[in-house]
Amino acid sequence: MSWSAAIITKRFPVWDVLSEFWLDGELQEEDFIRIAAELKKSQYSKQELFRICLYEVAPAVSGNLFNIAGVWGAFDPDWLTQAIINKSPNPDDFLQPGVWKRFKGMVHASFIKSSGWEKVARQL
Repeated sequence: MSWSAAIITKRFPVWDVLSEFWLDGELQEEDFIRIAAELKKSQYSKQELFRICLYEVAPAVSGNLFNIAGVWGAFDPDWLTQAIINKSPNPDDFLQPGVWKRFKGMVHASFIKSSGWEKVARQL
């Protein structure tokens, strides 16, 4: 799969709402409800949403949590799109073997689950 304009347009609302897991602030219960509602609109399966979160969004925005002056309100839409495209020019590449990619994937998966993914996933 490549990043065509149609794919970007379809995926952006998902990227945008999933990126909230990495904002410099604590999500509240109403945030999880809103995130789940937005994800339901996407018509992606729960498994595909987790894959998008893990392999597309996380590599692009996870560094925000290590930034002293991290983004706390929302990521700039243009920046977010470019960051995801640049970090994952071919989403299928993440399915290829590689110890470092698997390790980063495990770290991101662990964070996603601890940050509230389970609360969102239960509502999907």
